[in-house]
Amino acid sequence: MQVETIPPVPAFPVGGIAPQVVSQHVPVESRSTRVVGRDDQKLVSIRNEIYLELVDYQLMKHGAVRRRWFFMGLLGSHRTYLGQNFRAMLMALTLGGFFIWWILDGLRLKQMTDRWNRDQLKRQKTGKLPRDSDGLILVDPVELQEPPPWKDKPLPIVERILMLFFTLPTQILQFPARLLMQKSDRVRESSGFQKVMKFLSMDFVGYYEVFCVGLMMGLISYVFAGFFQLPEIGLMLTVVSMTLVFPSVAISRHKTTLGRAALRWNYLICSYYHQRRPMVLWISYFTNYIGMFLRPFGWRRAETKLYLALASQAALFSVLTLPLDIGKHLSTKSAETLLSALFLSTTVGLVVSVITTPVYLPPLVGSLAQYKLSGEMGKLKFAGIMGCLCALIGTALGFLEIGVQSIWTQP
Repeated sequence: MQVETIPPVPAFPVGGIAPQVVSQHVPVESRSTRVVGRDDQKLVSIRNEIYLELVDYQLMKHGAVRRRWFFMGLLGSHRTYLGQNFRAMLMALTLGGFFIWWILDGLRLKQMTDRWNRDQLKRQKTGKLPRDSDGLILVDPVELQEPPPWKDKPLPIVERILMLFFTLPTQILQFPARLLMQKSDRVRESSGFQKVMKFLSMDFVGYYEVFCVGLMMGLISYVFAGFFQLPEIGLMLTVVSMTLVFPSVAISRHKTTLGRAALRWNYLICSYYHQRRPMVLWISYFTNYIGMFLRPFGWRRAETKLYLALASQAALFSVLTLPLDIGKHLSTKSAETLLSALFLSTTVGLVVSVITTPVYLPPLVGSLAQYKLSGEMGKLKFAGIMGCLCALIGTALGFLEIGVQSIWTQP
C-alpha cells in the first residue's frame, strides 16, 4: 500500500540496525540549510518507503515468488525478487536458459524461498544488514534534502591540478571576460552584456564540464550500439539521466514497476554520492579503468554493488530491444543464422554490461549526482537534457551502423 506522507525514518530501523548513515559527521548547522529547488516532499515520502523496504528483514512468501516465476520468470523476475541480480541477468539474457532453467527453478521455488528466509533471520540475529541491501550506502531520506558533507570542502589538490589542466582552454578564454567585468563600468551597467560576461567569467568552466558529460554519454552509447550491438547501454544512460534530472516523471508513475525502479535508482545513487564525493569526470574515468581489475577483490564494494544492480536492469533492456535486433538481423542475414547471432550478441551483452557498467556509469552519473546534491539545478538540467539527447542520438547512429564501417577500415 502506498503512503502519501509518512513521518521521518527513525534513527534505527527494523531489526535494531543502524543504517549506513554518517549523519554524525555532518555539522549541525548545515542541517538547517535548505537548498532552493530541492526535491519536493512527495519524493522524500517515497524515498522513506524505499528506505524502509531496504532496511527491513523481509521474509518472502512462496506464493509471491511463484507468481513472479510464472508471469515474468523467463526474465529472471523471481531471481531479482530474491536478491540474485547476477543470475537474474543470465536468465533475462537467455530467456530463462531457453526455458530449461525456468522449468528447473519452478520445481525448487520453495527451497529457494526457504533459503532466503533462513538467511534473513540469521542476519537479523547477528546484526548484519538485510541480504538485498548489504554493502549499499543508505542515507536517511530527510538528510538527502540537506547539502552533502563535502559541498563546501575544497577538491583534493591532485584533482584541482588535473581539473586546471583539462579546462585550460576555457580558463584562457575566461581571462578577457573576467578582466572586462573587473575594469569596465559600461559592462556592469549593461544588463544583457553583463550576463554574457558573467557567464564567460564565472560559469564557463562549469558548463564546459557539463558539455563533456553530455558528449561522453553520446560517445559511449554510439560505441556500444555500433561496435557491440548493445543499444541497451544507451537506453540505460538515458533512463538513469532522466531519473536523476527529472524525478517528477518517475514520481507520477511511482505505482508502476518501472517508476518504482527509477525512484529506487535515484535514492541509491543519491545516497552513495551524498557520502562519497564524485571525482572530477576525467579522473573518475581513469580511476575506474584501473580499478576495474580490482573490483572482484572488493575495491569500492558499495559502488560496485550499486552499479551491478543497474547492470541487471541493462539485461532487461536487452530483452526489450530483442525485436529491434531480430529485425536488423533478418534484414542483413539469413534466418538460419538468426539464433546463433542473437545468442552471441546477448552473451557479449552480458559480459560487457557486467564489466563496463561500474566503469562507465560512475563518472557520468556521479557528475549528475554532484550537480543535484549541490543544488546546481541549472547545470543539472542542462547536463541531463544534453546527456539524454546525446545518448539517444548515439544509440540510433550506432544501431544503424552509421560511420561504423569507416572507423573499422581506418588504417
